[in-house]
Amino acid sequence: MPEEKQQLIGVIDQGTSSSRFIVFSAKTGEIIARHQIEIDREHPHSGWVQQSAKDIYNSTLRCINAVARDLRSLKLSPKDVAAIGITNQRETSIAWDSKTGEPLCPAIVWSDSRTSELVQTFISNTPTKDKNAFQKQTGLALHSYFSAMKIRWMIDNVPAVREALEDKRLSVGTVDSWVAYKLTGGASGGQHLTDVTNASRTLLFNINTLEWDRDICKFFKITRKILPKVISSAEPYGTINDPECNLKGVTLGGILGDQQAALVGQTWDPNPDPSSPRPHVKVTYGTGAFLLWDVGTEPVFSSQGILTTVAYKMGAKATPHYALEHLEKEEEKVMRFCGQLKLKTTQECLLDKPITQYIPSDSYKRYSFDQIYLACGRFLFSGEIIGAVAYSGATMDWLRKSLQLYSDHERGDKLALRALQKTHGSLSTDDGQLAHADTLDACYLVPAFSGLFCPYWQEDARGVIAGFGEGCTRGDLIAAGYRSSAYQTQEVLQAALEASGSDGEKRRPPRVISVDGGLTKSPVLMQSLADITVRLTPERFSSGAKVIRPNKSEVMTALGAAVAAAISVGIDPTQLLSIRQHEPSDQNANTFSPRVDEKTRDLWINGWKNAVQRSLGWAQKN
Repeated sequence: MPEEKQQLIGVIDQGTSSSRFIVFSAKTGEIIARHQIEIDREHPHSGWVQQSAKDIYNSTLRCINAVARDLRSLKLSPKDVAAIGITNQRETSIAWDSKTGEPLCPAIVWSDSRTSELVQTFISNTPTKDKNAFQKQTGLALHSYFSAMKIRWMIDNVPAVREALEDKRLSVGTVDSWVAYKLTGGASGGQHLTDVTNASRTLLFNINTLEWDRDICKFFKITRKILPKVISSAEPYGTINDPECNLKGVTLGGILGDQQAALVGQTWDPNPDPSSPRPHVKVTYGTGAFLLWDVGTEPVFSSQGILTTVAYKMGAKATPHYALEHLEKEEEKVMRFCGQLKLKTTQECLLDKPITQYIPSDSYKRYSFDQIYLACGRFLFSGEIIGAVAYSGATMDWLRKSLQLYSDHERGDKLALRALQKTHGSLSTDDGQLAHADTLDACYLVPAFSGLFCPYWQEDARGVIAGFGEGCTRGDLIAAGYRSSAYQTQEVLQAALEASGSDGEKRRPPRVISVDGGLTKSPVLMQSLADITVRLTPERFSSGAKVIRPNKSEVMTALGAAVAAAISVGIDPTQLLSIRQHEPSDQNANTFSPRVDEKTRDLWINGWKNAVQRSLGWAQKN
């Protein structure tokens, strides 16, 4: 009897610091093989961040070929790979010659700030002179992150790009577009395309019509002819046709920007109940925290610095989903604070070089070394910059390394848990009801090391410890550090709740908050998130609102792209998603439900807000 053919799904995960290729089993969700190659970034001038477009593609190709060899050693055929999907660093922009297939200049990375002055020029040219002039069309603010600014800069400043435009041989796109073009043949018939999630990060794409916006393209003087065709996140785009690729002939299908892919990987429900839609929130906790909220099939807009973006569109005829996403990213905070310190160069401080040589001595009169070190050196996490909540892992690093309150995170968790039990009791009831506590936290730590962001937007705020009494211990301060992340997440969620859709209705609170990242190993943080961020009535409690920490959280981004790739070739992704299910023995350790009633929750949050008020204005006073 012939062996049953494997169903494999490959995923290209092209990030700022590395390229990866992972192959999943569509039948079990198991990771069959993977390969990863680091790539370099260049910083030729302060604020510039660029990469070789050739390196981006060549590293991707080498990863694919390495995995193809591994498949053969496992007695698997490349023909078993049903489809390959792509997930990628968003906004990074590339220009290439459509006749030769060669890049015309380095890729400008999403975090590059060379276009800051150009942004101000465009803002002044809008009818309202407002950075949010195109928010209702694009969901975005005029900002150097987004691709429109990078494309305009390349046309204005790179002669080869300008000449290619004049000769009608210029193509531009984001990383997914470049990789897809090269894989499907490059200059020999390669497909110039992108998906809706990546298009929605360009500032040129109308998220309502799902087309390049004619008027906005005209405003930026970018012809739509050089832009890629926009398709859904899950459909076949063509076949691999690069003769140097060992998976030639495999279908390319499924593209998602990295944060959207993580949202899908963590929260995608292949069989949703249309009568009971479940708002989903994904939060990544690393050095900071990055929040993405699936708000459904209608775009929702916020006036508090939260962006609106396309979350996914799973098929050519599928209805798109939208998400709310926070704008502020950690690198911008670092660079802004470095500017406040009057550093001779900000970019070098982001390269893990000794920073003391770049800081004028008079800075030490105004800031402690720990503040400077924290601002300049602690916000980079695995090469990716994380946004939304200003300080999560960075706060705990400060408590552990600078204040030396604990030696390792396991010890810190034990001290924090003991302190919380002393202050609030066990918070468990025999009858399964929500517990009530009449006490504030023993102390509150507001980690406003370089200001407070959403929803306060106060750059003059500075960190404070409030409510600290004689009986407080280091465990109380460690607990306050963990809980500060939960309080800040709650405030961003509240700001998102207050955003209204096209129907003017407010958002419903999320029933599920899915989390990943290094800091989620802390049970103190996880339980605090459940207690503080999940606002519940008794009915919602019985409906199972909770915080979930998926298994294999480090591959959730790739898993999201695998889901899209599977759908593109008609494979049911249900079994593929089994990788994120926790083992039965670990179920309680990975699911966190609220233990306290709403009065207790409101009491704690009011204590936090009082502490925040005491952090405001310190930079002005001093």
